[in-house]
Amino acid sequence: LVALGYLAMVMLGALTQMAPVAAGAPLRRIDLSARLSQVALVLGVPFLAWGLGGHDAALSTGAGLAGLGLSILTINGLSALIHAPRGATRQAMVLALAALLATILAGLALAAWLAGIWTPLDAVALVDSHALLGLAGWIGLLVIGSAYQVVPMLQITPDYPVWATRWLTPAIAVLFAGSMRPAWLGAPEGLARLSALGVAAGLAIFALVTLHLQARRKRKLSDTTLRYWRVGMACLIAACVLSVMGVLEPEANSAKTEI
Repeated sequence: LVALGYLAMVMLGALTQMAPVAAGAPLRRIDLSARLSQVALVLGVPFLAWGLGGHDAALSTGAGLAGLGLSILTINGLSALIHAPRGATRQAMVLALAALLATILAGLALAAWLAGIWTPLDAVALVDSHALLGLAGWIGLLVIGSAYQVVPMLQITPDYPVWATRWLTPAIAVLFAGSMRPAWLGAPEGLARLSALGVAAGLAIFALVTLHLQARRKRKLSDTTLRYWRVGMACLIAACVLSVMGVLEPEANSAKTEI
């Protein structure tokens, strides 16, 4: 209900406005696609919530409708952004929507597992990947891409450095792929841990750069929006530190066991 009923609907609604304004990518047939997407989500989310309580028919119906609702605007947005002028915000939004598409597929796979349709080789890893793609991939990359324009424009700060706008989101996206632990590709677990550390480092770098730019803002008066951003960046840094501790802890426990 929080992820699909609240976050997804708010962010998909924002996509229909942000894509044309921030990236020069108006979505095609927006009235029809937005209405279809919203109707499917409004119907699908309650069924999915009901189905997670153990009702297989409701689970399948809700997952199908929610997946359809998310996919309509995701594919429409990707199509519009691919043909839009190049830029840092456009690049981040493309990667964010690609992460959302992967999140949808992982969610549908999990719903099929709960409905007894199939059994994944590693259900826990699939759950972790679904959460990571949705929170850090979709939401995280979208916030970074929006910040490239919103922070300098509304908070009167210097622009983000070129190296950050050009390389940060692609690097985080590549590291995401490595942190998914694709066992079917034979990827070693050490690579997944290293990639997860890289994702945390990339998000922390974004937070630190944002705080540094805000400290150099021309408009010295503080307001609620600025304080929200600062608290948000502090929480992101704390989350990255906890993530690093979580990645390193299994290695420490493994070393103790060997000793």
